[in-house]
Amino acid sequence: MAKKLTLEQARKLLFVQPEPERSPAEEGEKLGRKAAAKMARELKKAIKNQEVRIKAIQRAQRRTAKSKQVFKKKWQKVVFAADLSYCPDCDEEWCTKHHMHYADCPCIGPTEENVDYKLVKGVLYGRRTCPNR
Repeated sequence: MAKKLTLEQARKLLFVQPEPERSPAEEGEKLGRKAAAKMARELKKAIKNQEVRIKAIQRAQRRTAKSKQVFKKKWQKVVFAADLSYCPDCDEEWCTKHHMHYADCPCIGPTEENVDYKLVKGVLYGRRTCPNR
């Protein structure tokens, strides 16, 4: 599961430090109404941009978590080359499920890396632990 970030945590990740508010009197200057309105618009725009970045990070985290879950859930029956028919053109093993050569097929074979295997009632099943194919 992806950990949801709060707005404050995401700001820390983005190295965004809110500036302390200063009154015009502290800085020794007086702002007109137009200048103050312009500063307020710029501040709102900057905050909105940061929030958009934070939401993008959170979406990416959710997508990553979902893709990991999909690959860990699906157990498939392991396909052995000896159980397949042969291609009529080149006499290589042919996967009838995906209509392609066994070497190019996404079916799980008995000796692949990044695959968990289990034996259920004499039938071998596998599931991918990372999205390599």
